Amino acid sequence: MRLLALVAGLACAAGFLPAGPARLRPARALRLRASSSSMDRRQALSSAAATAASALALLRAGPASAATDRGPETGLPDGARQFNNLVGAQRQWSSIGARVRDKAAEMSGDEWDGLQQFLRAMYRVGDEDMVYLANNLGDEAKRKRGKEIAGLVKDKVKGADKLVITRDAKAVVEVQQAVDALIKEFFELRQDVPDEL
Repeated sequence: MRLLALVAGLACAAGFLPAGPARLRPARALRLRASSSSMDRRQALSSAAATAASALALLRAGPASAATDRGPETGLPDGARQFNNLVGAQRQWSSIGARVRDKAAEMSGDEWDGLQQFLRAMYRVGDEDMVYLANNLGDEAKRKRGKEIAGLVKDKVKGADKLVITRDAKAVVEVQQAVDALIKEFFELRQDVPDEL
């Protein structure tokens, strides 16, 4: 509310400034202010009302307008949102695997803790997003294999949590590569293009 009052006050104050350039001679500037002061007040009030309405709309929108990757806030419909989550998780998973493979000795404790947090998010992707996408695959055989892959991803990610706690970089990279291969296989299930083409 303080912001709203400040914006409205500034808009009102702006209405009482001289309309012309500030380099006018003092006598002429006074005549200009006196002759157009009623118009300036009306303009200031209407400007203040418009500014207050805009500020109120922005305050109501708040931080919810900054969409996150998960949930309906992304504006994507079901299916597209889950696919987007899976693609984003795969990209992060690949970059994390490269970081652990190349620079595990340089990783701080906070980075290892962050990796544990990511594993929880990756588990959710396997549990929620991949299962949703698997349920919408074309035929029954693809749906069954998609659900199996989602289960394998969850199991491997869950097992990787223990490896991250012990900071076993080599084993974490092996799990990352296995999960990456499973996700690629899952994407292949979603392709409807025949092999002959």
